Amino acid sequence: MPFIHVKTTETVDKAKETALKTKLGEAIALIPGKSEPYLMVAIDGGQNIYLGGKEGKFVFADVRCFGKFDHVAYENLVTELVKIFDEELGIPGGDVYITIAEYDYWGLGGKLFY
Repeated sequence: MPFIHVKTTETVDKAKETALKTKLGEAIALIPGKSEPYLMVAIDGGQNIYLGGKEGKFVFADVRCFGKFDHVAYENLVTELVKIFDEELGIPGGDVYITIAEYDYWGLGGKLFY
């Protein structure tokens, strides 16, 4: 039950959104036990993002996962996400920021998983 929220300064049309969603769905499989059928994705294009008070071309991706995983899986995921954002949005790795959070509790359909 992972969630990836992508915010970018770049405009994201429907075709680009679909390409990103598909590639993110493939990338999440780098985390053991995670797969696209359970992945929720939100993509916000055309965002005003500033770094050091200056505008630029950026991506901020927030990855949330239920459970605990080895840092190697996350390193592989980060590498793949940077590649995806460079290919699809033209934003190089130095301008891609990624956070990863693990959760012990996750609610779905009125049920609590722990």
